[in-house]
Amino acid sequence: MNPLIEAAVRVSPAIVVILAEATLVLLAAILVQPFLRRLPATRHALLLLALITVGLSPVIVLVARHAGLPALIPTHDSPIRVLIHRSEAAEVATQGVRTGTPASFPLGALLLAVWMAGAFVGVVRLFRGWRKTQRIRRAAQPVSCDGIDLALNRVATVFDRPAPPVLASESVEVPMAAGCRHPAVLLPAPLMARLDGPELLQVLVHECAHVFRRDTQVKVYQQILSAVLWFHPLIYIANRLLDSAREDLCDNYVLRVAAPDEYSRTLLGIAESLIALPRGLPAPTLVRSARSLEGRVAGMLHPRRCVMTRLKSSTAAIIAATFIGGVLALSSMAASPAAGDTSNHLSLPYAVKPGPGATSHAADAQGDSITMESVRGTANNLSTGNTYEVTGTYKLVSLDKALLAIWVTGGSIFGPKRLIFRDEKGKRFMLVPLNPNGNHRRLPDQNEVVSKGEGHFALRFKLWGPGEPHVSFYPAGGGSSFLSVYFLNRAPTGGLFDSVKDPNK
Repeated sequence: MNPLIEAAVRVSPAIVVILAEATLVLLAAILVQPFLRRLPATRHALLLLALITVGLSPVIVLVARHAGLPALIPTHDSPIRVLIHRSEAAEVATQGVRTGTPASFPLGALLLAVWMAGAFVGVVRLFRGWRKTQRIRRAAQPVSCDGIDLALNRVATVFDRPAPPVLASESVEVPMAAGCRHPAVLLPAPLMARLDGPELLQVLVHECAHVFRRDTQVKVYQQILSAVLWFHPLIYIANRLLDSAREDLCDNYVLRVAAPDEYSRTLLGIAESLIALPRGLPAPTLVRSARSLEGRVAGMLHPRRCVMTRLKSSTAAIIAATFIGGVLALSSMAASPAAGDTSNHLSLPYAVKPGPGATSHAADAQGDSITMESVRGTANNLSTGNTYEVTGTYKLVSLDKALLAIWVTGGSIFGPKRLIFRDEKGKRFMLVPLNPNGNHRRLPDQNEVVSKGEGHFALRFKLWGPGEPHVSFYPAGGGSSFLSVYFLNRAPTGGLFDSVKDPNK
């Protein structure tokens, strides 16, 4: 199995949970937005914390799994895990004929490739936007116009700190805050001649608010998240709403120094002069389009608009705790299976006689051997849904180290697939794998790495469904088995058939 696909198989249950968490968190944040139209600070905090929670979801899931949270919903049947699973099929040699178990259709590998391609495109776009921003900033010059010093002094008074660098550029059409490590305010050079003193102050206060609030860094984070979750439509909706809330919030800073009608006229005048907006830049702009100003100006002129610029710490903490608590609860779906399935202390009261075993020695076994001494389980026969422990001895000669494991060979995800083979005399036989047991999580003690020599083993497995359990040697570095002992019966014709029956059929 390709190592990348194999890694995806192992993490697919957590991926499903992370996507479910992202969907629910974003949906909750989006649905409450219409009720917060007059509260820009609350809208902004809610959306920003939702996007941060989505980004932290993988970490939260990892913490939840290692913290031992109980599993609310078992995830070993994850659809993605089923789609991308390909059994580590051991080769079976019987009566001189070697057969292999079928591989499932690698739809998961295709999905993984498509996601990686989309993420790569998003990262390339982000990198190109960052490079373009760097070039624009390097080419920009310090602003030198009447009233700029007075406006910068007023800005320092409003924010109680020195103003950031303010530069003029021929490459931008609209005022913006640009730069991640050392952000600056970029003003269009042609616009400088059209702005009077109060209008220049309004523009500078708005853009400096972006700089002091670190909105340029947040914009980069939004684009990274969009690149990773490029296929998720709610990401784009949440980002658009956050952009809108961010502009409304920075408008509140301007309303400290200007009346709403005056500032509205300034915005409309700038919007009417726009020719084109720079696309793909990780930078918040004063005006995104003339059309987007309609709701913005209407909200600014509304008498019940809240001009608060930041939430109380207690309110922000409550929102953050709500999101993180919800994600932790959802993350329990990716927790380990219930202790009754995996505990080493699970009672195994029944001795099981699996039937005559078929020991398969491949051509390269070179004296290796596996001997089963006993099988105990939660039932007195091999049947689905029960847990079993196999004890025995092994002898490893051909390799310095090997993986000794119990595996249950099953069929295709699209249903049983018949394997046709012939024996030494040319007679045709059929083997029908019944269950893709590999789609379920293995038990912790289902395999162990052993060194050259002889030893004793005690391995456990759960029979998730009908299939062919076997104890096998695998190369420690990965690959097909080179020795297997199957729990199989011999048919009167000499062929093999599955001795494990599904009690539901």
